[in-house]
Amino acid sequence: MKLWFKFIRWGQSQIEKGAFFLAPLSFLWGFVSFLKNFFYDVGLFKSVQVDCPVVSVGNLVAGGTGKTPFVHFLGKRFASRKTAVLSRGYGSDDEPKLLQRKLPFAKVYVGKDRVQLAKKAVQEGAELILLDDGFQYRKLHRDFDLVLLFGEDPFGKGHYLPRGFLRDSPKRLKQADLILVNGKTSNLLLFPFVSLRTKVDQVVGVYRNNLKDRFLAASAFPQNSHTHSCLASRQWSLAPHENFEEPSCQNPDSSGCFGMDASLLGKKVALFSGIARPLSFRKTVEDLGAIVILEKQLADHEKISEKELKIFAKKAKECGAAILLCTEKDAIKLDSKMDLALPFCFLEISLEVTLGIELLDKLIAKIDQKIDTYNLWMKSKCAFPN
Repeated sequence: MKLWFKFIRWGQSQIEKGAFFLAPLSFLWGFVSFLKNFFYDVGLFKSVQVDCPVVSVGNLVAGGTGKTPFVHFLGKRFASRKTAVLSRGYGSDDEPKLLQRKLPFAKVYVGKDRVQLAKKAVQEGAELILLDDGFQYRKLHRDFDLVLLFGEDPFGKGHYLPRGFLRDSPKRLKQADLILVNGKTSNLLLFPFVSLRTKVDQVVGVYRNNLKDRFLAASAFPQNSHTHSCLASRQWSLAPHENFEEPSCQNPDSSGCFGMDASLLGKKVALFSGIARPLSFRKTVEDLGAIVILEKQLADHEKISEKELKIFAKKAKECGAAILLCTEKDAIKLDSKMDLALPFCFLEISLEVTLGIELLDKLIAKIDQKIDTYNLWMKSKCAFPN
């Protein structure tokens, strides 16, 4: 497994450098992706439909667009419904573990065959299925496709894997019911946002602004901040890992770890993360006023070993760091009872709608209506069986 993650880290570094020598493999990926989509579009491949609305949350690229926070956001919006979340699961299954902790009223199913997972969820009474990372999983029919883009690089360097980060054609965005842009671009005022939307229109190959009623934005912001031109802001709050089951703890614990409301301003921190965009994580921490003394970057989904973390903590303390800081996705993979030279905390993500709420509300209403329609149909099916 370690060798695999080393290969991933190497691949990510090559993509950032341009990786022209990987162009033949990139062409092959794009060709296979085109054929698969073509066969589904013309009906040679069939999608399986289940007796329950399916909402897919996905993207065009490999990682780093905020799918998991948005699945969490949708899960909370449908808390009154019997909701199931289907996850492919990667590496240490950090994302499904995180979703299950943050959505205790929902049931998270993990596995490669999400058609069978969907059937099982329906048998167990699910009214709504949220398909995490589902845009490319066309084996399962979905009623709504929600796609997230990273604002600073919406099309993954403009090349398919492994030369770039693309794993699907941008032209497929015309099949999306909702497009959300996440990242620095949506943090800016209206003009850059409109420019990006126009660029997406051009790439997709439709008339200008044809996507405007489906095109929204999301951005990462520190807690209590605000923005003028986006749908949602991902809020970061500080929580002690020692109280992982109670992340709303307000006070420092006995080890000196800071509670959620504590400020990072002026704090010397050491970062470690196994996510797709570690630079974005670092920038968020620095925007909160922290001083990054040391940093350890892992491959996406990679878990740091206890031995590595102990060595890192010792070195960080020697360099003057006061705490270790990681993402919530990293924290859920770790044992909170580890004996480290420094306490460690994680930044918790939540989603808050700030602008564009009317477009999202319309979609939520459509999903609710779809659930009610399925429920009525199921009742009539039970009342008048064949």
